Amino acid sequence: MADLTQGAIALIAGGATSGELQPTLQVTELREVQAKQQQKQQHGDRFRLILSDGSHLQQAMLGIQLNPLVQQGKLRAGSIVHMKHYSHTIIQERMVIIVLELAVVVEESALIGLPSLLKMALPRHHMPPTAQPTAANASANPQSSGSSSAPLDDESCAQLREQIQRLTEENTRLQQRCGNQDKVVSTVVEQNKRLTEENKRLYEKYNHLEENLSRIIEQNRSLTEQNTRLHERRGHLEKTLGQVVESCNRSLNN
Repeated sequence: MADLTQGAIALIAGGATSGELQPTLQVTELREVQAKQQQKQQHGDRFRLILSDGSHLQQAMLGIQLNPLVQQGKLRAGSIVHMKHYSHTIIQERMVIIVLELAVVVEESALIGLPSLLKMALPRHHMPPTAQPTAANASANPQSSGSSSAPLDDESCAQLREQIQRLTEENTRLQQRCGNQDKVVSTVVEQNKRLTEENKRLYEKYNHLEENLSRIIEQNRSLTEQNTRLHERRGHLEKTLGQVVESCNRSLNN
């Protein structure tokens, strides 16, 4: 069983960002936001979540790029998720987490803890949600447990959809930039690999030349020794020849 990040909801309500905190939370409620057909065709399906850290609950909206997780049944009420990228906004004096990227850790689990809506003053103009679910309702059915706060009106939902759309587009651009950076890194790695291989070949060639040079030096030393011996032999022969000539001259004189 995955452990939830205790106190994460309060930290996010206090202004923590996904760059500072990537908590593990549980989805206690997940349902589709009812929208007009025109809005649905324009923006796609929208899903509302209630997230829990085991102690507190917080309303959230799912980015449309994560809809396939819901449609494939991988993300549902009871799921435990790792929040990788998120933002939050204020709608009708209530904080709403906008989930842009997550990883499903456990597809379904019984409700962890007895979470309730966070009762604390949000920073600056932030205000806590106005309604609180009972622990009995939360534990009775993990598929439908969560916040009993009043649903957002059409105008607020439209504003929230626009914010989610903007954040989704920004997240897409960031992912594209990361992809481009990955390509650059891959290119640099490939170039480094080629340079390493070329350096290896040059090193092997250098070793081969060094071996040849050693053989040439050894051959030169051997030739020098042979030349020295030849000089010594020549000197000996010249001395012997001198002695023979001298002996012949003495014989002729006698």
